[in-house]
Amino acid sequence: MKLTTKMVTAILAATLATGVYAKGGTAKSPVKGALGPFNVPTLPDPVLAPGTTLSGFDDTGFLQNATVSSAGCTNLDPSLWGGTATINGKTITIPCNMIIQMPANTFTWADMVNGGLSLSLNSGAYPGYELNVVGNIVNGKHIAGLMYISQQSLNSGNGIISRIDYSTGMR
Repeated sequence: MKLTTKMVTAILAATLATGVYAKGGTAKSPVKGALGPFNVPTLPDPVLAPGTTLSGFDDTGFLQNATVSSAGCTNLDPSLWGGTATINGKTITIPCNMIIQMPANTFTWADMVNGGLSLSLNSGAYPGYELNVVGNIVNGKHIAGLMYISQQSLNSGNGIISRIDYSTGMR
């Protein structure tokens, strides 16, 4: 049987006319201190060597220097090598296989740095690239975990318009 628009309208009208509405339900407020019905497993705490300190970081700044190195990347294609990045005067270790997310593209660290002109400010590239790095600080050494790069994304929506000169288009 094929439902027509008139039939659907009639069914909806009959349903609404009978006053069928959701009321109350069977959900009850949890008892304070009670455990949930499902045991959700969590990851164990990491096992660190004695004396190791570990904390996280999230830094955003202009890329001041970028290097590619084969250190620790044995038997890997050179496009998968890591290296270092310097932002805000801080050197960050980039591990092998690091993927960098740009607004409209994705690169490995080595391909981004070695692919044509270097993206670092030292290369003379203008206006420069803004890097956001999220990672861990292990015994004082910054190690990247996630990386995003763009051309000055923080300057994209900034300031106050106090007037507009319609004759010149200036504000």
